Amino acid sequence: MSSSVSAHQLPFLMHLIDRIHVLHRIQMFRTGNMIGLYPGQPPVLHYIEDHPNCSQREIAEYLQVSTPSIANSVKRMQKAGLLTKHTDPVDLRRCSLQITEKGKRLLHESYIRMEKIDAAAVEGISPAEMEIFCRCLEQIAENLSSEEYKNKNFFSLLATIKELHQQTGEEEST
Repeated sequence: MSSSVSAHQLPFLMHLIDRIHVLHRIQMFRTGNMIGLYPGQPPVLHYIEDHPNCSQREIAEYLQVSTPSIANSVKRMQKAGLLTKHTDPVDLRRCSLQITEKGKRLLHESYIRMEKIDAAAVEGISPAEMEIFCRCLEQIAENLSSEEYKNKNFFSLLATIKELHQQTGEEEST
């Protein structure tokens, strides 16, 4: 081991990283649940808000996830009144998406609530400590990123986990 971290510190460090990740996801899930949004919906709504009349394919490409997963999300969000879907009059195979006022309101409410969770998570950490902490986490992420994952975003990495679970037939635990 070429690291200055001792062998007994490594399992503890990885346990803490996993615990922080799970606790953060729980808080985000609860926050979304309180206002009626599922975890993957805010990024989709955000993209549609920034790119009115976009297609499901464009969202899938941007988030680096499958088009069918976006199609399922779009159906759910349409049903909830968060977005509308219209057939393109020029190309009947293409549908364009628009965020509704309800979707905008819930999206912005989710941002406010998520910012509060994130601020609470780092409460008591000085700016200097935060700078060092961020550098350390960036290094850990770099160390764990094989070439195939270097340019993948968060959503694409989550989709990879889901695919791996499906390949093994196991339920996803996080």
